[in-house]
Amino acid sequence: MSSFAKFEQELLDKVNASLQRKEENGLLESIECRLKKLEERPVVIEEFQRLEHKVDQLRCNMDEPVVQAVQEALHEDKAEETEIDRRKTNVIVHGVSESDAQDADRRIDDDITVLAAMFQEVKVENAKVESCEARQEGR
Repeated sequence: MSSFAKFEQELLDKVNASLQRKEENGLLESIECRLKKLEERPVVIEEFQRLEHKVDQLRCNMDEPVVQAVQEALHEDKAEETEIDRRKTNVIVHGVSESDAQDADRRIDDDITVLAAMFQEVKVENAKVESCEARQEGR
């Protein structure tokens, strides 16, 4: 081999070695970059878990007022239903003069006496008067 060919071969070997080192350095940089991303990933996972926990807390905090509002609405509906059931047997008598008695118990007794007389007049048997309230017109 001539000295020129030998020089050319050495030069090619050096260039190839240099290119290989450069390629290895690029590969090493790529690996280091990937490793860095992997090292950062637990922070992302921890952040995600922390955010997930906050969302769960918010969901729980939101559920409590909703449950309470629903329970209140159900309670109001039940109370209204009870009131409707209580009023189903109510009778309103219009145009009956009120008692002039000063004592409330005496006025109630007078009202019951008037109702009993009315029931007797229209031949209603087994009618039971549990309470008697006088209301003014417009109420």
